[in-house]
Amino acid sequence: SEILNKIPSNYIRHWGFAQSKSEYEQLLIEGDVVVSTAQHEFFGVAMLEACRAGCIPIVPDRLAYTELYPNEQHRYRTRTQLLNKLKEYCQKPDYVRNRVPKQDTFQFEWEKNDGIRQKYLQLFENNISN
Repeated sequence: SEILNKIPSNYIRHWGFAQSKSEYEQLLIEGDVVVSTAQHEFFGVAMLEACRAGCIPIVPDRLAYTELYPNEQHRYRTRTQLLNKLKEYCQKPDYVRNRVPKQDTFQFEWEKNDGIRQKYLQLFENNISN
């Protein structure tokens, strides 16, 4: 990828698929930043999993991401913006870890958010009843 070739390899812990679910989860825990370059996305579960593990998202300013990631610090519009954001984050990792806001995933956490669980159970029950 064009962007991958421009970033020093010592800044990238992993690129591509993980070999197992446990490796995937460990990579998320160890990561600082997660990037999406999706051209087609309805929800972005993997991005939310990474955010829940503590990664800071960088997502395209389109698709479902504009709703899910309301903070503009998390979005980019062009390849140049993405590359610049990645460079800045690589050059200032402490700034990223301490100053860039993390994405709140509470609204999607079924186990912890009783409100969302009850809402969906009620919707499900209403649809079954009809």
